[in-house]
Amino acid sequence: MADQKHLDILKQGVEAWKQWREKHPNTQPDLSGAHLSNFDLRQADLSHTLLEGSDLSGADLSYANLDNAYLYQINLSGTNLSDTNWYWSDLREANLSNAYLGGANLALASLSRANLRDAILHKAKMNGVRLDGADLGNAYLFRARPSRLLCNG
Repeated sequence: MADQKHLDILKQGVEAWKQWREKHPNTQPDLSGAHLSNFDLRQADLSHTLLEGSDLSGADLSYANLDNAYLYQINLSGTNLSDTNWYWSDLREANLSNAYLGGANLALASLSRANLRDAILHKAKMNGVRLDGADLGNAYLFRARPSRLLCNG
């Protein structure tokens, strides 16, 4: 369950969120289960944030930082995730169907059992990404950099 204080600050906008994060650098934000569909989160710092089970479908997260975020079973369908950073993030069982991840850095992220159906990963950096059990049906991977993918069955 999301911390209501954290959710209220984020809903004030990315600038208010940035200021709060700067004042509370040791606090791990909890936005678990939050409903933020179609929300504008461009350039938001969501690193180390708990977002398990949240709904961000249709949101704009372009240029956001989601390094080391916990995104288990998050709904990111139809979301703009261009040029986002996902280094070491946990996206197991996430729904990324129809999401745009052009230029995203997914290095060492776990996308095990994630739904990437019809996702666009154009020029995505995918070094060491875990994709075991992921659904990549109709995913667009043109010029993606998938070195050292971990696809254990």
